[in-house]
Amino acid sequence: MKYLVIAALTCALLGCQQAGRQGRGDYSATFAQCNDLPSCDQLVATSGQGDVERANAYASRARVLANLGRTDDALKDADAATKLDPGNQALMLFKISLAGSMESGAGCTDGADTVARLKACDAWVARESNSPKQADALDARAAALADAGRFPDALADLDRADRLRPQRQDAELHRALVLTLAGDYPKALAVARKAVADSIFDDAHLLDVEGELLYLTGEREQAVKAFDASYKADDQAVRAKFWSAIIRLELKQEAAGDLRALLGHPMMSPLGAAIIRFRLREGDEANVLNEAKMSGPDAPCIAYFNIGHDAWIRGDRSGARAAFQQAVDTGRTALPEYRAAKLILQKL
Repeated sequence: MKYLVIAALTCALLGCQQAGRQGRGDYSATFAQCNDLPSCDQLVATSGQGDVERANAYASRARVLANLGRTDDALKDADAATKLDPGNQALMLFKISLAGSMESGAGCTDGADTVARLKACDAWVARESNSPKQADALDARAAALADAGRFPDALADLDRADRLRPQRQDAELHRALVLTLAGDYPKALAVARKAVADSIFDDAHLLDVEGELLYLTGEREQAVKAFDASYKADDQAVRAKFWSAIIRLELKQEAAGDLRALLGHPMMSPLGAAIIRFRLREGDEANVLNEAKMSGPDAPCIAYFNIGHDAWIRGDRSGARAAFQQAVDTGRTALPEYRAAKLILQKL
């Protein structure tokens, strides 16, 4: 994402100056830096009289402002820095990258800090006022609002985007995803079904969303068909093929062959392979959990869901309840495994 580029370029500005500025004796890698807005404001106010040192202060504050989502203010500081030190190519690249991030809405579509992300989204929506492109900004802000649990606000943004450009790509998919995060599975399914019907080609992602919603609303046979269609549309969609298989296990249907075939798929992850071997009784729970420890923040939720689901279809309600609770306790609300674990747990 462009913000990562901004951070890297700012590092070049603030920590690597001498490498690109040999022969400029007034430029030093020891200039003061700042990591929060109050200290940056102070740095700008108290920086020395030298143009290079003042440019460094403005660039340092621009980096912090960009990370806070205040891209307009960041660009003003970057502009001030380049005027003070026009020969600094790293500064110029920083300014260009920052301007590009404003145009594309970077910071709204990524970033772990919810407050900063929403500020970036607000700025993007404001910049695109009176423009059809505002629909894209509203879509992105709706996703950020949904991730923050503000579902009515997210749906309101989607309504505005629909009025601005109703035929935009993935409009129905975005609404289905927000409704899914909100827990309104029947309404989300209705939207997803309409999107599948309206699509002129088989969209693997859309079919995958429909498959999950069919499962969550109890239509397991139809869910299998949707997941199979997703895999047919994109044979890299191993998750869809896996879900088709484990739902068939619920339905007491043959699925071992498909699971075994997935073991040799080039897209299969080490955690996925450990889970499949566990499902085939060729590995145990400990192997799954050990692999999950090395496989990223989503991995424990996925692992515990599969352990719980396996116990559930074997009739081990106590084991299923314990594992599903572990999956829910991870708090990984964006995952299908989280939603499925929570739903089944309510029935146990």
